Order: sequence, then C-alpha cells, then structure tokens
Amino acid sequence: MKKNILLGIFLFPLCAYAQVGINTATPQAKLHINNTGVLAQASALKIEGEIQVQSSAITPAYRKLLLNANKDVVSVPADAVIFRLLCAFTPSTDAGTAYTTADLGSEIRRVLFNSVKYEADAGSFNVATGIFTVSETGFFKIEVGLLVRNANNIAAGTAPMRLGVSVANETNFQNGNASFAFLTQRLNQSTGSSIPDCIQVAGIIYLNAGEQIAVGTRYMDPTAWPINTELINYKRENVNYLTITYLTQ
Repeated sequence: MKKNILLGIFLFPLCAYAQVGINTATPQAKLHINNTGVLAQASALKIEGEIQVQSSAITPAYRKLLLNANKDVVSVPADAVIFRLLCAFTPSTDAGTAYTTADLGSEIRRVLFNSVKYEADAGSFNVATGIFTVSETGFFKIEVGLLVRNANNIAAGTAPMRLGVSVANETNFQNGNASFAFLTQRLNQSTGSSIPDCIQVAGIIYLNAGEQIAVGTRYMDPTAWPINTELINYKRENVNYLTITYLTQ
C-alpha cells in the first residue's frame, strides 16, 4: 500500500505538467519553442524524419512547405496552383463562326474561348472578350490549339493560317504583326470540308502583374474556317484549348 502511494506521488507531477517548453516562461499544452536572436540556431530543436502539419494550418490552401538554403521552413505554391488557366469552347452544334471577334484590322481577330475549365485566380480570364489578366510577374508558358473545318473546300496549300498570342496590353492587335509576341503560320493542309485543319502554337512570354494578353488569328475568316467540327465527328470542347502556366519570376 505504501509503495502504491509513493508511486502515485512521483507520477502525479508528470501527469500534471505533461507539457514541453523550450525557453518559454509558461509551457503550453504542445511543443512550444521560443527561440529568437543569435541563439535561435544554437538552441533550435532538431528533428529527424518527416514533419507533418494539418492542411488547415497552411494559408492560403494548396501550398507546400519546403526547407530553403538557410534551413528555414518556407511556404510555396503547390504545383497545381502554378497551372493558371485551362480554357476551351462550350459544347455546341451551331455554325461555329462566333469563336472570334470581328476583323480588328489586317484580318486579325481575337479568339473568344468561352469555357473556363480551370482558373487559379477567379476572374483572371474574361470569357466575353477572350482577354487574360496576369496576377503575378514572371515568365508564362502559353499553349493554344484550334481545330477548324474547311467549310469552303479550299484547295490544300493555298490559304495562309496564323495563330498567336499578343504582346502585353495589345489585345486588339493594334500594331498588326508587331502585336504578336509569338505565332505559328502555315498554309492549309486540308483538301475539303470533311478533313479538319489543326493549328497549334506554344511560347514563353514575360509579363508584369496586371498586364493583359489574348490569343489571335490572322487570315482565318471564321465563316471559311469554322469550329463546327461536330459535322465530322470531332467535339469542339475536346479539340480546342488554351492553357497558361506560370513558370518563374
């Protein structure tokens, strides 16, 4: 009986003060470290193995924790957030001629992707105008693909087709060729309305936060090159795309 009482006396303080504090006046009910100044590194707690945190403790969401060169834990965007935008066209069986603006001059038209599949920043892409507003400064990789139908049975190798992306803040392509940051251009390959023509472009551009860009075509009258590829069993929502990926500052 006496041994049990003595054992209880010794265990009671351990139960009552089951907190850990390092350089703290009042230990809290968790591992609590308060190291600052020159002693921070010398007296830091060293942990081997994995460190896990609740996702609710990371703000904003979709971020990950890394160790930098100074062995400090830093929060950075997760890979999924670096992917900024995925756009396409909404499913339809219409004439497929309304996917661009009217002629802005020199047969240049802005492409109007009207279906946002993924958007990292709400409202960064305007489906009514086809204009993307950049939310951060750095290098962006932009990829675009269009599949159009040769509605007028234009002979192969006779019609020029251009697809490109504007320089910053020239979404109306007001300076003609100089408004294209990068582009691809070739002659049509299809021989008739039952064979689609696919044109794609990809490039990297440096942009500042707040600047705007857009996708544009040239020489491609939408009545001659509509996107109503459903007539030849290609769904427009699957074969046309715009993707924007943030690379780095």
